[in-house]
Amino acid sequence: AKTYFEGLERGCGPALPGGRYASARALSMRDLAFFKGRSLGEVCHIIQLAIAPRRLLGYRNGTIVPYSLSTSMMKSRCAQQQRSVEKKGASGDDAKAGAEPLPVADLSAARTCLREIMQAALSRGAEQIPLSNVKRLFRSQ
Repeated sequence: AKTYFEGLERGCGPALPGGRYASARALSMRDLAFFKGRSLGEVCHIIQLAIAPRRLLGYRNGTIVPYSLSTSMMKSRCAQQQRSVEKKGASGDDAKAGAEPLPVADLSAARTCLREIMQAALSRGAEQIPLSNVKRLFRSQ
């Protein structure tokens, strides 16, 4: 399976659709020897393992791709180099055409910003902040 998934990077075989279930169905229909006798649920689980702990696969633009081509790999490389992620075009939930890249925050700045977000929520009487709002609030600071 690892060799097959890595081969997707070189264009061997059609791309996988987005989502574990859709990808599992597509792979099951390809009649691959290493999936013979596996249920659709087992193939879904194998795809999940290939995405999360094994990092053989990842997501990019709503599809499942080899990890080396994934958004996660790109973000990981940028983090290792301590630089912000470059936005190409206006696709994605937070890409803005012509927008300046955000500066990389050091740990001290991140703590300070998070503390301000939490204090503002407390002053409004909120006891918690939905995690989905933290990124937006952090970027607006």
